[in-house]
Amino acid sequence: MYMYVCVYIIFFFLRRKTMSCHLSCSLMLRPALSPSLVDVTLDPDTAHPHLFLYEDSKSVRLEDSRQKLPEKPERFDSWPCVLGRETFTSGRHFWEVEVGDRADWAVGVCRENVVKKGFDPMTPQNGFWAVELYGSGYWALTPQRTPLPLAGPPRRVGIFLDYESGDVSFYNMANGAPIYTFSNASFSGPLRPFFCLWSCGKKPLTICPPTDGPERVTVVVDAEDFAKEIPLSPMGEDSASGDTDTLHSKLIPTQPSQGAP
Repeated sequence: MYMYVCVYIIFFFLRRKTMSCHLSCSLMLRPALSPSLVDVTLDPDTAHPHLFLYEDSKSVRLEDSRQKLPEKPERFDSWPCVLGRETFTSGRHFWEVEVGDRADWAVGVCRENVVKKGFDPMTPQNGFWAVELYGSGYWALTPQRTPLPLAGPPRRVGIFLDYESGDVSFYNMANGAPIYTFSNASFSGPLRPFFCLWSCGKKPLTICPPTDGPERVTVVVDAEDFAKEIPLSPMGEDSASGDTDTLHSKLIPTQPSQGAP
C-alpha cells in the first residue's frame, strides 16, 4: 500500500541553494500548512549526568566522566537523554538537528511526562516518537524497531510535528528525502524535542538554528509501507554491525528485555 503525502514546510535558509530535486520551491503560500520554525534549546535540568551541553545549550556530547548535578525528577538517570526546553500542545512545528557523521544517536519528540528514571523502552506506547542510528543501521523506535532502508546517511535531520494530526515526520535535509513518519498518534499533554546519544565521542549532536533568507519548500513524500518490522535483541547480538562492545558506551548496561538499543 502506498501513501502519497505532500507536506509543505516553510523554513529559512541561505546555504541550501544546492539541494537536489527532491526539494522544489513553491510560490503559492499555504498559511494553514505552514509550521512554526522552532529554535530549540537543550534543557540542562533533564540531561543525564554524562551528557555535557555546549554552545549555549545547542550541542550535546556523551562523555565518560559524570557531572555532579542536582537530583531532579525531570532528569534522566539511566538512558543518556536530554529534552528541549520547548513544549508543544498544538500546531505544526519544525526543527533540524546536525548529526554529521557521528554514530549512535536518536532524535524525535516525547511526552513531557515520560518516565525518566530507569530503562523504560523508548516506544510510542511509552511516549517516544524517534528514529536512531545504531551501529551501521537506521531504525524507527517502534515496539520491535523498524529498519529504515535509507539511500544514504543523513547528516542533518529535519523533524516535523503536526500535533492535531498526530504525525511526527523525519527528513534527510540534504535532499528532502523522507526517513520515517509516525502517523495518527493520539497526543495528549505537552510534547518536547528529544535527543539521545548511545556512545561517547568527540563529535557532538548539534541543534541547527533557523537560518536566514525565506524560501518555501515543498517536501513530497512517496512513503512506502514501513510497517514491516523485525524483532531484534536490543543492545544484543542482532545489532547492525555485530560488534556490540564498540557500539555502546560502557555507561549503558545490557537490558535484553528493553525495546531501545
